[in-house]
Amino acid sequence: MTDFVWEFAQRAGDDLMTLIGDTGIEADGEPTDPAAWDDWLASVAKIRAGIAPRSD
Repeated sequence: MTDFVWEFAQRAGDDLMTLIGDTGIEADGEPTDPAAWDDWLASVAKIRAGIAPRSD
C-alpha cells in the first residue's frame, strides 16, 4: 500500500481527499477511478515481483 500511496502522491500531489475519492467503490462494484485501480494492481505486481517500494 505504501508504494501505491507514494506513486499517487508523485502524480496527483498529497491531496488525501482526492486519493480517497479515486479509490472508492461504486454501488456496481467498480472503482470510482479505473486508472487508480490499474495503478493499485501495478503496485501489487511490483511488490510481488520483489521490487522495493517507491522505486522504478
